[in-house]
Amino acid sequence: MIEIKVKTNYKQFKNQLKKQDKHVEKSLQRTLKIVGYKYHKKLKEEIRAEAPGGQDFKKRTIISKHISGRRKTLSTLATSVRYDYERLPNPKVEIGWVGRKVSKRNKILALAHQEGFSRPVTQKIREHFAAIGGNVRGQKKRVFFLRKDTERLETEPRPIIQPFWYKHKTDIRTSIDNVFDAKIHNRQVP
Repeated sequence: MIEIKVKTNYKQFKNQLKKQDKHVEKSLQRTLKIVGYKYHKKLKEEIRAEAPGGQDFKKRTIISKHISGRRKTLSTLATSVRYDYERLPNPKVEIGWVGRKVSKRNKILALAHQEGFSRPVTQKIREHFAAIGGNVRGQKKRVFFLRKDTERLETEPRPIIQPFWYKHKTDIRTSIDNVFDAKIHNRQVP
């Protein structure tokens, strides 16, 4: 009978595995931060350009041009776009109006613009539009004087997150793979 004895340092082996697990966990967290930051900036840029995911918003009406002036339609929402990530055991990154730093008002406003909304026409709104119409010259003046039978103002949906995700989902997944691979092997992030 042949006998083989193998001596191992189990404690050292176990410590090495723990270090490797921590390195993988830290690499994953950094990957989510890097990719989240990169694509939250891209979403902000596309909202400011009024074309998230390459899909243009509908042209602004004469009324919205006069009320908001030169400002882009949803430029105020672009400033509050954030990213948030969760650690293990369920790692994920979210991009949009997420996290504690985004006000409840901006979250509600973003959701309303994505789904579309309508508001009732009150006497105060009629007077406001008439005041603006009084300062407008030419043919455009007539749109500010609402008809008596106009009861609601409709705002059409402006999808933001869905077109952005459809356009960039393969890029985001590829980016996560590339950054994670670089972090695991202690290389420069591409």
